[in-house]
Amino acid sequence: MNQVSLPCGWAVRSLRDEDYAGICALVAARSRMTGDGATFSREDLERWLNRPRFDREKDVLIVVDVGDTVVGMASVDNEGEPFTSVGIGVSIHPDHQENEQAWDALGAWCLKRASEIAERAEDDVRVVTHGQALPEDAARRATLERAGFEVVRVFNRMGIDLGDLPPEPDWPDGITWRIADIEADEGLLIGLYQETFRDHWGHVERPREVLVQAYRMQMQTEGDLFDPSLQMLALDGDDVAGLVIARRHIGQDTSKGFIYLLGVRPAWRRRGLGLALLQHGFAELHRRGLRHVELDMDSESLTGALRLYERAGMHAVRQTIRYEKEVRSGVDLATRTLDQ
Repeated sequence: MNQVSLPCGWAVRSLRDEDYAGICALVAARSRMTGDGATFSREDLERWLNRPRFDREKDVLIVVDVGDTVVGMASVDNEGEPFTSVGIGVSIHPDHQENEQAWDALGAWCLKRASEIAERAEDDVRVVTHGQALPEDAARRATLERAGFEVVRVFNRMGIDLGDLPPEPDWPDGITWRIADIEADEGLLIGLYQETFRDHWGHVERPREVLVQAYRMQMQTEGDLFDPSLQMLALDGDDVAGLVIARRHIGQDTSKGFIYLLGVRPAWRRRGLGLALLQHGFAELHRRGLRHVELDMDSESLTGALRLYERAGMHAVRQTIRYEKEVRSGVDLATRTLDQ
């Protein structure tokens, strides 16, 4: 384990099963402080820590105080091939929010581990490490900035109150829809994701097996909350034109619905299909009793998605700032402009 310099009496260790309750309490305390409304159960944590490619011995670090209470945690997110980006996360309990030594020590540990994962990328490929913070989370933002991270993007959490009767979708001529089959349509869904998000900022082409693994893990992570009937395809004859995937929960909060994915294939854009798919997602969530729906989007979307969501009546309810730091220079495989 890499050496970490922490305040007197604090200690670091690898994850233990008995740390789960303390980690959940840490997440809850930080959520109350930032007001982000995040909910995180023990089951969520267990699934997250057992996801593919995650090494429990190397990719997470627990910090405890003299009373053996969890006061901090650091983790890295190995996103798999082509290893162009490694996510990092540092959390310190609000009671110790001003302790820069603790923040910086965990941040340095994350960067070292991220550099080790980055070595798996091809030699000529650019690799970055990234972190994110809410605008209100001053300590986390300051930690990233002291470590040399720069702001590269701001993402919006958009929301809408549906009321008693949201508008039914106005489908373009010839368009129908059906529910996707989670097994038979697995390859189709993955192909649609790659095609429809290729022109989104930060998108990286990944091997099919990596995406299949992520798709299956997402369903496992949601457990009983996963609703396969909310994976919906738009059809133009025999051709699939787009998709919308919704969730009847945000984390453990079942009072709000979520639009997880919305994509239209290039040949069917500029015809109102994106708005119809979005409204269809709203309508299906409303039928399941949800009256508020949210989604995440790039505030500087290369495809002009913000205009679509605003036309649908959505507005920004929160923002998240994405930071990046270059680990190694080289060919950037991520989409940055539409010219790519």
